[in-house]
Amino acid sequence: MHPHFKYLGLIAVIAGIVIEVSCKSAPLPPPPPLQSAPNFEDAQDKDWKLVTVRTKSGDISFDRDRLIAEGFGDIFTIRFGADQFSGTGAPNRCFGPYGIEKDQAIWIDTTPATSREPVRNPEKLREHDFFTYLQNAFRWAINGGNLELSTKEEDGAEAVMVFTNIF
Repeated sequence: MHPHFKYLGLIAVIAGIVIEVSCKSAPLPPPPPLQSAPNFEDAQDKDWKLVTVRTKSGDISFDRDRLIAEGFGDIFTIRFGADQFSGTGAPNRCFGPYGIEKDQAIWIDTTPATSREPVRNPEKLREHDFFTYLQNAFRWAINGGNLELSTKEEDGAEAVMVFTNIF
């Protein structure tokens, strides 16, 4: 046997030991954080104000600072309690029961509480459309701290109402 082969075998054994020890000593990466299931309680007992309606024909966005300055800061709002909701259109109020079901499904049963003639249609959203969107809501989500209600327009096209509770 050639003397170099003897050393090569010894080097291979040592390299194997070093690799095994270094692999064993390397820490494992931490497991990814568990994603908690969405919880509708995060949306309850907060005053939500509509900031955007995403529709097939384009977004309707609300300049809440301007509306506040013009005295219309409390229009197109919603608040969820334990099993009842209340909301404000422009200017009428509504209330009623709602329910949360599996897979973030939601249903809202709107009942007008007042019947005053609308004063204005901010950002071209009619109060009637706002109440229709609420009545047709079918899914909820909280994204980036905003409450999103997936809904349907009168013609069946899907839309998303985006609310914030920052104002």
